[in-house]
Amino acid sequence: MNSLAVALVVLALTQGAPPPPAATVQPAQPPKLVYAGSSTAFVCADSLFAAVAVLMNSGQMKSAGHRVEFFAANGLEYAGGDTRPSIPELDPGAWHAVRCSMAPTKVDSPLVLGAVSKQDGAIPTYVVQPLHHLETDPGAEAQRVPAAPGGRVRGKRAYVETLNLRVSVETTVAGVPLLLLACRTKSGWRRAGAVAPLASVLSAESGQEPWWEVMKLDEMSVSAAADAAVLTLSGSVGLRWKATATIALRVGRSAADITLRLSPLKSVTCRAVRLAPFCAGDRSFGAAVAESLIPASDARGGVGAVRWGEITTGVAVDPASASMQWSPSFVPVVPGLDYVPITFEWAPTSAASALAAGVRLEFKARLFAMPGTVTVQEAMRHAPATVPSAEPPAAQPTILLPDPDGSTTSSGR
Repeated sequence: MNSLAVALVVLALTQGAPPPPAATVQPAQPPKLVYAGSSTAFVCADSLFAAVAVLMNSGQMKSAGHRVEFFAANGLEYAGGDTRPSIPELDPGAWHAVRCSMAPTKVDSPLVLGAVSKQDGAIPTYVVQPLHHLETDPGAEAQRVPAAPGGRVRGKRAYVETLNLRVSVETTVAGVPLLLLACRTKSGWRRAGAVAPLASVLSAESGQEPWWEVMKLDEMSVSAAADAAVLTLSGSVGLRWKATATIALRVGRSAADITLRLSPLKSVTCRAVRLAPFCAGDRSFGAAVAESLIPASDARGGVGAVRWGEITTGVAVDPASASMQWSPSFVPVVPGLDYVPITFEWAPTSAASALAAGVRLEFKARLFAMPGTVTVQEAMRHAPATVPSAEPPAAQPTILLPDPDGSTTSSGR
């Protein structure tokens, strides 16, 4: 080795190896905006309501703090609170809800609310949500005791009832039917929650991206017999679907059996159908429940329920009630609202998603409210079974336990 090579070796040993490249630091991402809308299932007349935005950190590291901005897209005005609230850092899996007050500008105006979450260097996320708006407040539950199963249609409103259960229909400004569920307890009728909307479909025509559309109402009718009362709603879903829903209440039962029949008016691709998404506790006990029976997000059919005091209420679906090419799964719960969402979604196999005009689809769900319960597990009376009608007769209201708040007056509708 010549003297120059030795000198180079000595220089390398004395100065050391070159430093490693600096590690790339990934900036913390903001949490995902998963909901923006009303804190309740629907908005009444020109009354104030709470606008809510819910964010969740689904990542593997702590999320960055940032801001969310509400915006009144249509028919709304700000009434109080911070419209650009700050969001703290959130641990993985954590969520955070922020609120401000809004009010409709008109009693009969369509309402659209939005929110945007953005941070420098991150892709902003938007949610724009039409709100269910009623021209009049449904008010408190009527305390009449029916002598027999029955019901009545009054313009855009209707009800069907037995001694144990009552389902009322309210129609929004946009023509969307909503359901109010009530059960009869020792101290009178008590609301258990609301269904908003009754049904919705995710579909599209050729060359389109699918989007959600809700069932709108054309007409209603009631039929009654000695042992049951049935409310029938006919309407459409967008411009592509004909829809009919029946709500059957039977004597001695604590459940309403809901059947939805859909038929496309043209060739479509259908990705999902939702029937009777239940807002448990809406305008009643809220989200303050004692027990929950919430299926896993990938549960096939089954029961979702909550218990408040002595009342257990929820939704049950049976996979066998629809075509074998369609299966239901539970939609993950959004936290931070003034009710507990319980929703099942039906989805087809890839082969069944393309539908020709005139094809008939049928889906069934059971909406229940059971007073006199001591555990939410009693909701499993409504679980799918190989033998139909597994539910035992409901107890008579005269022997039920006191209401959860111990009062002698009813609350809700």
